[in-house]
Amino acid sequence: MGRERSDFEPPKRLEFKGDARTYFGIWLTNIVFTLLTLGIYSAWATVRTRRYFYGNTYLDGYAFDYTAKPTTILKGRAIAFAILLSVAIADYFVSGLGNLVWLAILPFIPWLLCRSLRFRARVTMWRNVRFHWRGSYGGVFVMYFLWPLVAIVSLGFLAPFAWRATRRYIGENLSFGRAGFSTDLPVGPFYNVWVAAGFSYLGLFVISLCVFLAISLLLTVGFDIRHISLDENVRIHAGATLIIVGSLFPLFIVPLLIKIGIRRPLLNGLSLQGGHRFSSNLSLGSLFGVLVINTLAIIVTLGFAYPWAAMRLWRIQAEAISVIPAGPLDSFIDQETMRGDVVSSEFAELEGFEFGL
Repeated sequence: MGRERSDFEPPKRLEFKGDARTYFGIWLTNIVFTLLTLGIYSAWATVRTRRYFYGNTYLDGYAFDYTAKPTTILKGRAIAFAILLSVAIADYFVSGLGNLVWLAILPFIPWLLCRSLRFRARVTMWRNVRFHWRGSYGGVFVMYFLWPLVAIVSLGFLAPFAWRATRRYIGENLSFGRAGFSTDLPVGPFYNVWVAAGFSYLGLFVISLCVFLAISLLLTVGFDIRHISLDENVRIHAGATLIIVGSLFPLFIVPLLIKIGIRRPLLNGLSLQGGHRFSSNLSLGSLFGVLVINTLAIIVTLGFAYPWAAMRLWRIQAEAISVIPAGPLDSFIDQETMRGDVVSSEFAELEGFEFGL
């Protein structure tokens, strides 16, 4: 029934209308005020940034909204800072005591993460209808502690199963208004991301190592021409440094490739109550190219290209997503609005940890 109705309801593709020049001003202001306030303004900077990106992302002509209060985010970060400070102080006065403090705090971390996910969903709106997330302490513990342990013990071979389990749990506990999401996630596409990430790392490592070795060779030749001899230890240390740099460069790209890449199989297997489905045509090749160029641009410009890079990355992700309606979206939104909000206004007040879809 849903597929028949979608024949006369064409897919609705997300559209991003932001521009790098405007965001550069926001970004620069955020940095200046964060430094002047010793980091306190970072909560306001987060809200300004997300409101700009969400507010310039449109679906069916309507923009998304981010409604978080900076003071709420500041509370979460203060708690995170207090945890880290207590561990550092304990370890400073008694060697090894910091580890005991971590063990004491560990049972509370799934609770913090659970509230964080609820908060992130709750402050996201589209057409005045909020998202909600209803996961539990136990589910979050399995999702962020046990499944990563399985991935590590298997030397990474079961990592795609961990990614799928995590995304399935998040997706199936998410709702838009009262309409719940469901997932159908085969593990094959997650292994495609895993293989692509492995080859990307090896390729980037070889390329970056060759580039750095070529630079080293040119410098050595230059020294030889000027009859400047380099100590053997200096050459060894320089070579080791180049290898380390060559191995670190891909680490700026590959984790992002994985994080963003696994959203495609999630979206392609995601559906909303009523038969509305989602689709993403973001290719790993195009994503990889954007990430490489962004990283190089940020390095070459000493960070000043970050706003441009952030806009490119957000745009390629957003505009690859389509909603395939099972019927008129206006009717669906009207129905959800009339059903009202199911979560009390006293919702979660912690953020501090960045997790989500």
